Formats: sequence, structure tokens, C-alpha cells
Amino acid sequence: MCEDLPRHRILVVSMGVGQDSVQEFVDYVVGKYEEQTVLDGVVDVEPYNSQQAVFEECEEETSMEGDQVGTGVGHATTDEFIRRITACEESKFLQGLEMEDGAEADIGSDFGRELLNEGLSSLRTPVQLFLPDQPGYRRVLASEYDISDRIRYNPDVFIRWFNPSFFPNTGFLINDRVAVIQKEQDGIPVVADDLDADQLQQDNSGNRLRIHLGDGGFGRVSIRIWSEFSRPQTFDDESIAVLNLPDSSTL
Repeated sequence: MCEDLPRHRILVVSMGVGQDSVQEFVDYVVGKYEEQTVLDGVVDVEPYNSQQAVFEECEEETSMEGDQVGTGVGHATTDEFIRRITACEESKFLQGLEMEDGAEADIGSDFGRELLNEGLSSLRTPVQLFLPDQPGYRRVLASEYDISDRIRYNPDVFIRWFNPSFFPNTGFLINDRVAVIQKEQDGIPVVADDLDADQLQQDNSGNRLRIHLGDGGFGRVSIRIWSEFSRPQTFDDESIAVLNLPDSSTL
């Protein structure tokens, strides 16, 4: 019925899954992902050095009844999957930053002052600061400097608070010469060809989170959601600074 359609533009109409519900499901999942991903702002889909890039993958798989796709039940299931995928991305991204050559700065017990002076000055034109989400760091920045998620600088530096279990006393500063290559949905079908299909209203080929729906058997739809991205790439040795932070409990 749809042999001439591009694979990324087909969609389930069997098992109680209609065109609108699947597109709504895709839009919801992609929207939730883009709100949470640490890769926002560092992604380059046309990389300068793609052939030498090392790629990572974070994925989740499940299945659900066909009539749950695009509903509140389906959303609740995928919310947890998006949380786990973005946590996986964050861990791999930070590990990649630590592996890159770059500057290093020691931040002492005068945490706020030293971070805003020695820390920021360790890199030219920093744009993002990654800090472990420890109460002590947040308290000092909020109470003494009225800083939560942005440092007024030239240009402003945005703070990304990450899970402290990854690096409890280490921060990372990057400038705009750090890139991550992320593979898009592109020619991968949103819906497998083993399902009855019809044409999608919307082209999903540019989605940064890949989604694939298939026949899960017994009236269920199998769902695979995954992100495929490179380790951080830099143009030089002056794009990343590792910040050695004081013990948060002593602040």
C-alpha cells in the first residue's frame, strides 16, 4: 500500500494505533527529550571530524498495547525512559570531557570567589559550566552571589547541574569550540514495515532522538528509543577546563 513512501514517513494504523496518536507520541517523546538532554547547545550534525569520532549510544526498549500509544499511559512509560536516556548521555558526555586534553584549575575553600575568578579565567570565552549538584555549591552561589543557572559574564556562562554521583568534586568549563555529533532519525523508519502503514503528516527525519515502532505481537507495539552521539570533540587544547572543587560538605 505504501511501497513508494520514504520509510521515515510511514505509520501504524493497525492494533488501535492511528496516524494522529503515533505522531503525537513522537512529538511528545522528542519534546521531553529536548527539555532534558545535556547535549543541547553542543550538538553539531555536520561535524568537522566525523570520520574520527567515537560514538556512544543510550537506548531503552519496551512494548505497550496499541491503544496506549499517544495517551497518558504511554507518556508515563516513556517519561522514565527519557530520564534514563538523558542520564546516560550526561554520564558519557562528562566522561568524554574528562578524557580530553585541556586546562585545569584548583578551586579552594573560598568557593564562590575562586570559581568566578580563577575558575572562569582558566578558559577564554567560556559559555557553559557543568557543576555537580551538591547543596554546598548551590547554597554559596545562591546566597552570596544570587547565582542559580547563569553567571553574568562576557558572554554569559550558563550552569548545568549534573548528578554528583558521576563526579562529586569536579566541574567542567567549556567554550563554543566543543562539539558533539548526534545522529538524526534520517532514513530510519519511525514505524517498521511489518506493520500496516499509511503516510505521516510530518517529516521526522531531523529528530535528534531516534524512535522505532514495530510489531510486538499479541496486539502490542514494540518501541525502541535511542540517542547516538559522539564523544566531545574540540578544535584545540584550550576549549575545556577541568575544575577541581573543594568538598561540598565543608562549605
